[in-house]
Amino acid sequence: MSSFFRQIAQSAMNPALDSTFGETVLYVPMRNVPNGSPMPDPARPSVEAVAVFSWKADMAFAGRDKADHKGQPRRDLDGPISVQTRKPVFSFAAPCAPSPMRRGDHIVRSCADGTRWEITHKAGDGTARIEVHVVQVGLSNDEAL
Repeated sequence: MSSFFRQIAQSAMNPALDSTFGETVLYVPMRNVPNGSPMPDPARPSVEAVAVFSWKADMAFAGRDKADHKGQPRRDLDGPISVQTRKPVFSFAAPCAPSPMRRGDHIVRSCADGTRWEITHKAGDGTARIEVHVVQVGLSNDEAL
């Protein structure tokens, strides 16, 4: 049984998010073959869905030890460096998400520039939406020439 707040999110927030920020995407299930490129999976049909594309903020840490290769303390870098970065994310309303979404499947943005994205993993966002983390495959149509 879902909670009152989840019901509110599903009935009020999801349609508002989808109508304001949503775009039509094409979900293309892929099949991996040994020693070959991934290809569309004929057993699972492609589906058009509404998703919200966004860039999720992330923090990456980089740095070296406080000593150089000779064991001497370094003065130029006293600790790790934190770098603000971002990751591309598609967000689907949970009842409307294509299922089952698997790692390696593709999402093609229809209304933007036709970029193709590969799913790395998916997770809930804490409300009534499913976050799908992706990486870009190839160049967009704008970057091709």
